[in-house]
Amino acid sequence: MRVMENYLVEPTVVTPAAEPDPSPEDMMVSIPLARPVEPFLVKETINGVQVVTVCALLDYYDAMYWDYEDQSTTISLWADSHNAWVYTRPRESFFLGEAAALAIQNDCRVVVVEDLS
Repeated sequence: MRVMENYLVEPTVVTPAAEPDPSPEDMMVSIPLARPVEPFLVKETINGVQVVTVCALLDYYDAMYWDYEDQSTTISLWADSHNAWVYTRPRESFFLGEAAALAIQNDCRVVVVEDLS
């Protein structure tokens, strides 16, 4: 208790009003839809994952002779807009099945592959 100007005042505990439970619509996460992949870029499909090669992308953008930085930026932007996983490995450890599995593990249905040979 505290005294205020000679008056005895009971302490008050202010509890915030309970917030209503969120509706199912409020709990839904908004995931942007990925752009569809141009069919002529797809080399093959493995377990529902579309496989696109880096060479096909660079050819599509006529970027085969661009500098490495510009090529990397182009591939990254394309992958981001298509919700694609990028898989690059040296030839001796390059496996398309592993590329598709990693894409699935990362919630991607497209994988951009590059054999670093």
